[in-house]
Amino acid sequence: MDDAAISNNEILANFIFDSNKFRTAGVHHRALMPNPKHGNKSAFRVSGLSAEEIAELGTQEVATGHGRPHLGWAQLLAEKVRNAGLHLRVDEPPARHAVIENWPVDVAQQRELALQLAADAITHRWPAQPE
Repeated sequence: MDDAAISNNEILANFIFDSNKFRTAGVHHRALMPNPKHGNKSAFRVSGLSAEEIAELGTQEVATGHGRPHLGWAQLLAEKVRNAGLHLRVDEPPARHAVIENWPVDVAQQRELALQLAADAITHRWPAQPE
């Protein structure tokens, strides 16, 4: 499917497995860098899901491949990804999976885009942390 199959108001989640990718307020840009092997970033389309459903999606579809539980996720609007000049593509299976692609080859440029995305991201730690 093409980029238009994901609407600008859709919420994307990228699951986080390392505590050092969380910031006191937000997410570290390294959590949003593209995979150096594939040149893209995996995400899940989570609009309409509760936090519990998002956490379960991460457990079922991502954590098993990592061999450990996720610690939460960074959440972004698809519009913010596109505003950074990146493309989105539906990439199922698994259900709800998408990729963020069209990253520049230069790592410094990738870092700048990841910093921009991190500034726009909302972080959810899981299990939920008390306020």
